[in-house]
Amino acid sequence: MIPRLLPTFVVALSISILGTLWAWVALADIAGIPTVRSDWLLADSPLPLLWYALFSEGRAVEMAQWGLLFCSTLLATGWWLSHLKSTPAAIRVPFLLLASALLLMLVEDSLNLRHVVANDYLPLLHSLLPFTERFVSRLTWELFFYSVLSAMMLGAVAAIILRYRPRLETLVWLSLAFVIYGSVAFGSAMRRVGDWQERLGTWLMERLDLYALPHWQDTLAIMEQSRANNENYTFTLEYLLVDHLLEESVELIAASLLLAALLSLSRDIHQSRTTSMRHPL
Repeated sequence: MIPRLLPTFVVALSISILGTLWAWVALADIAGIPTVRSDWLLADSPLPLLWYALFSEGRAVEMAQWGLLFCSTLLATGWWLSHLKSTPAAIRVPFLLLASALLLMLVEDSLNLRHVVANDYLPLLHSLLPFTERFVSRLTWELFFYSVLSAMMLGAVAAIILRYRPRLETLVWLSLAFVIYGSVAFGSAMRRVGDWQERLGTWLMERLDLYALPHWQDTLAIMEQSRANNENYTFTLEYLLVDHLLEESVELIAASLLLAALLSLSRDIHQSRTTSMRHPL
């Protein structure tokens, strides 16, 4: 069923859904139209902003990403399984590596694996590390994690490309997916370098005059109270605006591009294997 999906349909559907959600957010959170604010969504949200209810951790937009990554993982796993019989290991390994990398992406995105390691296990290793600063150790770990994941993905896809010689269309899909996903991933890992996400969020809120809007003022007051009650609460609205609303939007597009690339590649692999069976060496 998954291989029958058209790559352009997957991307167009994701962009359409994302555009609809952004329009909804603009009407609810910026225009402040009461009739478009969703009480049942906001009732479950700690902050009275629709974009937070839709785009924050584990909410609708991120769950859509999980669905796309799950489909990509199933597709790559299917390729590996189809090559298990009477296929040399050199051909099977790239598909296994790709499926493993996609599964790792899905686990990391859904369970926040890199944050769990950084918060719970890195402090235990500080005595063994050449540096003890929390910022440096976390940055080093996250850059290492994404570098390994990137190497797995690029190595697997490069081996598959060299064997099956996909169409230019497939290469374009793959390039877009890798560039956008890679930019978001490494940008997230370096979010504390110059506090660029918070600075960008501040710039956006000032330019759009969001500080003056009622629901945004209420949110700022709630977050200020949270910081007063909990010294470990360090989030700011400016940071969350970029980390949730902007980053999750780009990740959704990247996830749809990745699935589109694999769907296109699936057709190339099928065509190549069909041709090989018709014209064996």
